[in-house]
Amino acid sequence: MKYLCKAAARKIYDSIEHSQNHKNKFISMNAVMMILLCLVSTKLSVAQTGKIDCENANTQTEMNLCALKDFEKADAELNKVYKSILAQLDKDIKAEANDTFLTTHYKQLKQKFIASQKIWIQLRDTNAEVQRLIYEGGSMMPLIYAVSKKDDTEDRIKYLNAFMEQLTGN
Repeated sequence: MKYLCKAAARKIYDSIEHSQNHKNKFISMNAVMMILLCLVSTKLSVAQTGKIDCENANTQTEMNLCALKDFEKADAELNKVYKSILAQLDKDIKAEANDTFLTTHYKQLKQKFIASQKIWIQLRDTNAEVQRLIYEGGSMMPLIYAVSKKDDTEDRIKYLNAFMEQLTGN
């Protein structure tokens, strides 16, 4: 199917490029039908199987879906690291139960950490919106949005891992 799509696109390009009369750029119905078939088959294939070979994504739809999948993977990792930090803070609170000052300190640290994560999520999402708006209306728009969120999320994971090292002293 990939080769059929490329052939159809090439046929349309050639018919436009080699047209002698620029007012009468005729595109064969066969080429148009082949392009439509390519678009529909790509979407049907993804809808039916739910699987995309992201290593060989050829269409914008496939690339958009792969970028979303990459973001979702990074977001799942972020949530895992976030939850491990909360668990560590809870462990520290319990370990210092006999010390009112340290218990209060760890409780405040946990509250501020949760608040900072919520603010960071707003910042990440707003940054992605800014990037998305640059490509508003274009087929790359979902790709840019997902990549922006993924990149910022991966940076946050690094930050949270370093934060966890500070908490545990490792």
